[in-house]
Amino acid sequence: MVKLCPKCGAASDKKKFVGAFCVDCYPIEIHSPSAVTVYRCKDCGNMRLKKEWMQFSVPKIEEYIQKETKGKFEQAVLEFEERKIKYVIKAGSQLFEVERPVRIDFKEELCTQCNWKHGSYYEAIIQLRGEDGKEDKILRLADKLAKLLTKKTFISKEEHKKNGLDMYIGNKKVVVAVLAELGLKPSRSSSLCGLKEGRRVYRETFLIRV
Repeated sequence: MVKLCPKCGAASDKKKFVGAFCVDCYPIEIHSPSAVTVYRCKDCGNMRLKKEWMQFSVPKIEEYIQKETKGKFEQAVLEFEERKIKYVIKAGSQLFEVERPVRIDFKEELCTQCNWKHGSYYEAIIQLRGEDGKEDKILRLADKLAKLLTKKTFISKEEHKKNGLDMYIGNKKVVVAVLAELGLKPSRSSSLCGLKEGRRVYRETFLIRV
């Protein structure tokens, strides 16, 4: 039996129906954001949604839109290139799709890490030291450290010393994790370098003898 949509008059043999209404007239309680602002770091390409910096990721933008959406839906898929999001809605035993346009505005700024890097900020110093003739070994270790450290933080600068090398690192927690990963057990000391938001800030020095 052919049904007629009570709102637009469409027939069920011409258009998909959900309950008594055609799919276009079915009352849908989905309120999605019409626009999302994504901040991108002009140096490293990471992105920020509200306050948190993270690696650029379309699924993360999708997840953010889902959290900002009011209403019930089974699934939401962001079609990034087309700038629309598809919601799968359940009505009774039926599942159907609805689309909503979403404008994605990109704005450039420096992320926290890159901002610190430009300001020569550092929280830790790794001091690599060795006797004469061990320069190559020191450089190989420095290279290995740099590859691991730069995955999660930055190196502000490196200074060559008479018997070694000093590496100035942005995040001391990353330093601790990397040294532990390599099984290195350095001598460690700290010094007060100032105040940040009313709290004392200490810099850590890690001495490794090669």
